Amino acid sequence: MRFDGRYFDNELNFDDYVSLLIPPVLEPSNIILFELYLLQSDTVPKDYVVAWGVFPLVNSEFVLNEGTFKVPLLFGGINVNIDKFGRIEDQYKQDVDNWLCNLYFEIEKIKLSEIKVHPENRKLYYRFNNEKSSSRTGSQQSTQRK
Repeated sequence: MRFDGRYFDNELNFDDYVSLLIPPVLEPSNIILFELYLLQSDTVPKDYVVAWGVFPLVNSEFVLNEGTFKVPLLFGGINVNIDKFGRIEDQYKQDVDNWLCNLYFEIEKIKLSEIKVHPENRKLYYRFNNEKSSSRTGSQQSTQRK
């Protein structure tokens, strides 16, 4: 996906699915880690992490989060010294240059019985219910700098 990075290019939209299998017993420490990579090219010698962010899998009632969410992505590689979500917010409150953008995404829980195997290419897929399939073709994710 191409992003030119000009002053008026303030959004990078992509429409894709990321399927995850979650543990049967959820713990408060279960998270989804997002990393934004700049891939190797003629001008970039190797892949490197541009930004990262985390999102908890469970809510305050210890139930799987479902719905649409926004996660701030911090500039640079993962900082393993940050062990609480409040410290992520502190990072960009102290210096806004630590914040690169926001990632918007949707979490949708599906039942294992809804997953099918395509007979020709053996890839896994599932179908949206009628209400969702008429309104969209997939979960929309985007990054946007304010």
